[in-house]
Amino acid sequence: MQLDPFRWPVSIAGFVYDWIITREWKKVLLVMWPVYLLIAGISFVFIASRGDHRALAQWYMELGDEEIAGWEQAWAPAVPSNTPEAESSVEEPSTTDEAAESEKRAEVSPFADVLFRRAQLLSPTDRAQFVIGATMAQRGAVAQAERMLVKIAPNSGPGGYAPAHAVLSEIFFPKVQRAPEQNLPILLHHLTQGARWERMPVRLLLIAAKLFADLGRGNEALSFMATAAERDPSQNVNLARLASALGNPRVAEQAGKTAEEHLRQVLQDDPKDAVARLTLAQFLAEQKRLDEAERLLFPQNLEFEVTPDIQRAQSEVYRLKFRMSVVGTSDGKSQAQIGYLDRAMRLDPTNPRVPEEIAQLAGSGGSKVNNEMVAMLRTFLAEGKATVATHAWLAETFLKREDYEQAIPHLEQVVIRLPTQPQSLNNLAYSLAASPSADRLEEALDYAQRCVISAAAAKTPRAEYYDTMGIILTRLERNQKAITAFENAIEIAPTVVDYHRRAAELYRRENNPQMAKSHEDVVRKLNAAAAAEPPQPASNAEAAAAESTTESPSIPADDKN
Repeated sequence: MQLDPFRWPVSIAGFVYDWIITREWKKVLLVMWPVYLLIAGISFVFIASRGDHRALAQWYMELGDEEIAGWEQAWAPAVPSNTPEAESSVEEPSTTDEAAESEKRAEVSPFADVLFRRAQLLSPTDRAQFVIGATMAQRGAVAQAERMLVKIAPNSGPGGYAPAHAVLSEIFFPKVQRAPEQNLPILLHHLTQGARWERMPVRLLLIAAKLFADLGRGNEALSFMATAAERDPSQNVNLARLASALGNPRVAEQAGKTAEEHLRQVLQDDPKDAVARLTLAQFLAEQKRLDEAERLLFPQNLEFEVTPDIQRAQSEVYRLKFRMSVVGTSDGKSQAQIGYLDRAMRLDPTNPRVPEEIAQLAGSGGSKVNNEMVAMLRTFLAEGKATVATHAWLAETFLKREDYEQAIPHLEQVVIRLPTQPQSLNNLAYSLAASPSADRLEEALDYAQRCVISAAAAKTPRAEYYDTMGIILTRLERNQKAITAFENAIEIAPTVVDYHRRAAELYRRENNPQMAKSHEDVVRKLNAAAAAEPPQPASNAEAAAAESTTESPSIPADDKN
C-alpha cells in the first residue's frame, strides 16, 4: 500500500471550501451584529484612551514646562558672562573664560521631575527624556543619565536631540582628562551636535573652541568662538584673541572693534561695572594701548569696587609700561623707568610676574654688568631715591651670586614695605636658612609660613614655597612637618626630582622605608624619562626671555614715576 503525502492537505482544503460555499452568509452576518458592535466599542475605547493618554501627557508637559521655566532659562547664554579669570593676565589672554565656567543652573524641582516622568510613560518624547536625563545628571546619577541620553543623542553619527548632546558634552568632559584617546572624539562629536541648540551654554562653546584650536582645527575653533560671541557679545574679546593667535587678522580686527564698542557701551550704561572695566582694560593692554588701559583702571571722579582682579590688572599695566620703557643707549646698554616696576609691586604685592621681571633683569649681562648695576643701585640708596623695586633688584642680584648675607637686608626692606609679597618672603626665608651663620632659623620659618599663607590667599601657591619651608623644618629637625611640606610641593609639581629625593631622605630618617622606596622609585623613573627624552628646542617665551637679557638695563635718573 502506497501513502499519498498530499491526501490529507487536499482533503482538508476541500472540506473548508465545501463548508464556505454551503453557508448562508447573509443570515450569518445578520445574526453576528452584536459582535460587530462589541468590536467597534472596543476599538473606540482603545482609540479614545490613546487620545486621552496623549492629552494627559501634553497636560503634564505643559505643567512641567511652567515648573522648569527658570531652570531652562538658565541654559540660555547669559549677557554678559565675561567675568575674567582670577589669575588672568593682561599680557597672556586665554581663549576660555572662567566666568562661563561658573554658570549656575537651578535644579529641577521634584514635582517637575515627576511630571516629566509621567509624560514620558504616557507618550514618550525626546524633550521629556532630555529633561529627565539632565535632572539625573545634575543630581549625581551621571551613569544613568548618560545611558538615557545616548538613546536620543548617540555618541556617533549626525542628528540626535541637540540639547541632549549638550548635556552629554558636560558628562564626557571629565572623562577626557582620564582617558583622552577614547573619549575625546566622543566629546568633540557631542559639542559639534550640541552647538545646534540655541541654548548651548557659552562655557561649552568656549571649551569646544579651545579643544579644536589645540588640535590644529582653527576654522572649527573660530566657528565655535564666533557662535559664543553671537550669544554673548563680550566673548568678542576671546574671538579677537583666538583669531589673532590663528593668524586671521581680519576676524581679529572686526571682533576687537565689536568687543570694544560693546564694553564701552556697557560702561556708559553702568560706569561701576567692574567686570566690563577690567575686561576692556585687559584687552587694551594686550594691544599695547597702556595709557587707555590705565585711565580705565584709575578713573577720575568715580568710585567703584577695586577687586583683587582689578589690582592685578593695575599692577600688570605698570609692569608692561616698565617693559616698554626700556630703551637703548649709545653705549649699548639700556635704560628703564624702574618707578613703573615699583608701582606695580605696590599695587599688587602678590603679582608673581613682577619678581620674575626683576629676576630676569638681575640675571642679565653677566657678573661685570651686575657689578655696575649694584654700584648704581647703591648710589640710589645713598641719594635717598631707593624704592621697593630698587631693594628687590639689589636682593635678586645678590641671590644670583648666592651671596645671601648681602641679600638679606634688602629682602627685609622689601618685606617691611610689602609684608604680603610671597616671592620676597620666600627668598628671605631661604636666604636666612642658607646663610652661613644659620642662627635665624625660627625667624626663617615664620617668613616661610607667611609666604605660604599669602600665596594661598592670593590663589598663587607654588611648589618652591613649600620646598623652602621643608628645608627649614628639616634643619630644625622637625621631620614630620618637613615631610608634609615636601608632599605639598610634590602635589603641585610632581615631576621635580629634588622634592621626591628630599621626601625619601626624611622617610628613611623616620624609619619608613616603604614610603622612602616609593619616592626613590619615582626619582629613578623621572631620571630615566629625562635621559630618554630628546632635547627640546627653546619655546617662543624662552627665546624672548633670552633675547630680552642681552642688554643690561640701568636705572634712569628720573625714578619717580
